[in-house]
Amino acid sequence: MLLDRTCPDGGWNAGNSVVYGCPMSPHIDATAVALLALQGDSSPEIVRRSIDWLEDGAHFCEAPWSLAWSILGLHSWDRPVESLQRRLAQMAESDPFSDTATLAAVILALDCAAPGNPFKLLRGHIT
Repeated sequence: MLLDRTCPDGGWNAGNSVVYGCPMSPHIDATAVALLALQGDSSPEIVRRSIDWLEDGAHFCEAPWSLAWSILGLHSWDRPVESLQRRLAQMAESDPFSDTATLAAVILALDCAAPGNPFKLLRGHIT
């Protein structure tokens, strides 16, 4: 069902991909969360297009919430996120976040490369 809801150019939004014949635009945070859910998938073309869409969009994202989720989504597919993390850290330093949900997402995104990332699919056997 998740793949069925992919927007025509890749990515996801909070609802249908096409409404009354009009293609809907994907959202950064929804796309990142969908890609987290699809980790380990055999990477059909639509997933690859969505990863590329998210990677492109994240570089222009100004919202800390969406940027944090994009970092988590991209990192889960082993895409480089260091420059995005630096930009997110600068946002956090210049304007502290007032809501705890954004703060939590930012903390997870800034620390996603550390062992124990709760969103990273573990490959192989756990011993």
